[in-house]
Amino acid sequence: MNKARALSRSYLRSTQGRPIKMYFDKNTAVFTATYQVDTNVPAPTDLYFNQEYFYQNGYTLELYSQESLITDYELDDLTQNHLYILIKDPSYLHKEVSIKLSPK
Repeated sequence: MNKARALSRSYLRSTQGRPIKMYFDKNTAVFTATYQVDTNVPAPTDLYFNQEYFYQNGYTLELYSQESLITDYELDDLTQNHLYILIKDPSYLHKEVSIKLSPK
């Protein structure tokens, strides 16, 4: 494994709320994170991921709250290596949300 690949990992650069935990498995490239959502924050969560090294064939993104899949969120994936995720539904205020990013 080259040095750049070894140092590159997925992580949350910023969150729409309070980050709780993050984990990147360098062997599978699966990234998981949990944060407490603040829907009063108008800025999205910024998830950095390295497409060149870990997600060449695309990715699968899943968001969960209390084991239920979240489908009502805005996703901006126009910037290379970044996913911007915005949850607007006020029913998620102060709830924990888990993110899972997996390579295809």
